[in-house]
Amino acid sequence: DYVVTSTLASQCPPAVGRALGFSVADTIFQRNNPPSKKQVSFVTVGDGSIHNAHFLSAFNLARHARYRRTKCPVVFGVSDNGLSISYSTDGYADFLFTKSQSNPQATKQRDGIPLFKANGSDMFDVYDKTMQATAYSRKNSAPA
Repeated sequence: DYVVTSTLASQCPPAVGRALGFSVADTIFQRNNPPSKKQVSFVTVGDGSIHNAHFLSAFNLARHARYRRTKCPVVFGVSDNGLSISYSTDGYADFLFTKSQSNPQATKQRDGIPLFKANGSDMFDVYDKTMQATAYSRKNSAPA
């Protein structure tokens, strides 16, 4: 597994690239790893970074991979405290990942990418949701 953290979202495209590269490497080396051995790329950003082109292009590429049924095991960890460096984010993360869809039932996923939402004040809930997202991504070779 590869963990990448970033304050400016500049590590999001490489995280998606790594995730896409895992499946290419598996094909080239003819590896058929069991789900528990599959690699996952994990990247974290703050809610201010989700406005950045690095994050948006990486998330869009992961969505496109999902649409094309291309293996892309990446987990985006987004910490939403409602604040960026110089402004309030006013719930944009919630809008971006859930409410911007036309489907009112789609509060759990965006374009086939599931959302694992945790209470940031409860470290056990954060840990549990992180493990669920990672397990989903590992099992399905898909973004979360």
